Amino acid sequence: MTDEEKKRLVIQIDRDVTRILASGGTVQDILIFFAHSLDNIFTNIISSTPKNILNDYYQNYDGFYTLIKIIENMAKVTSEMKQKPQSSPPPAKITDFEKKVSDIQTILTKSLHELIALCQGQDNALGDDKKLFVVSNFLKAIISTASGLMEIQIPGGASFLYAEIEKDAKSGGLMSIHSFGGKLSDTISISEVEEDDFAGAMNYLGQQLSTTLFKGVLELPKSLQTQEMFLRGIEALLVNLLHQKFNDPHDILDQFTGNAHLSLADAQDQFKN
Repeated sequence: MTDEEKKRLVIQIDRDVTRILASGGTVQDILIFFAHSLDNIFTNIISSTPKNILNDYYQNYDGFYTLIKIIENMAKVTSEMKQKPQSSPPPAKITDFEKKVSDIQTILTKSLHELIALCQGQDNALGDDKKLFVVSNFLKAIISTASGLMEIQIPGGASFLYAEIEKDAKSGGLMSIHSFGGKLSDTISISEVEEDDFAGAMNYLGQQLSTTLFKGVLELPKSLQTQEMFLRGIEALLVNLLHQKFNDPHDILDQFTGNAHLSLADAQDQFKN
């Protein structure tokens, strides 16, 4: 990996960590996000970069420094645990509740393995549509059954579970949707938008609208997930906004169109370069 590629990776790590912390994320959230890329970070940055350059990265990119300190603290705790003599505590008595939880986890683990085998079969018998159908029904079966049981035992329990699922889906699910919808643009964190930074604020709002738009389109029936639907969605938003918020909507639309043409031309020039 070249020095320039390393620096771009460090900048991306810095932005990701900053975004996670700005949205209220914890150390655990950071570790989960980078779980599958730690080997890449070690191989291409930490172990192959001179110390003086690493120090420059630490000073200039707080998010990157935060991730490295988290990794170092984990390594230190792990090393200390290995050095301590391991005593064999008396086996703890398993309660009926813990046994039931363990049984459920075993069943779910086995089911997930079967699901993976089905969706990743060597013969590729399942197309993408069928894979989505299988996984969707699997999740619906678990969620609806669990929420129904909770509602019987605890009135209002189903609403609580669905609210928690929605919250987790928005924090983790939207991240992947945004990644899918914004591959050609850099992720902008709200913490990066300074006072009077009109361009940064505009790009941040555009990023959030793009995420919501992609989420909405992906929720539509498969036959309606077309490129035209993206434009129709923007059209409906724009018409409602102009009609409700502006006294001279046609003049504003003309200005908007002119600015959009200029921005599009600029984006195309940057993409070519």
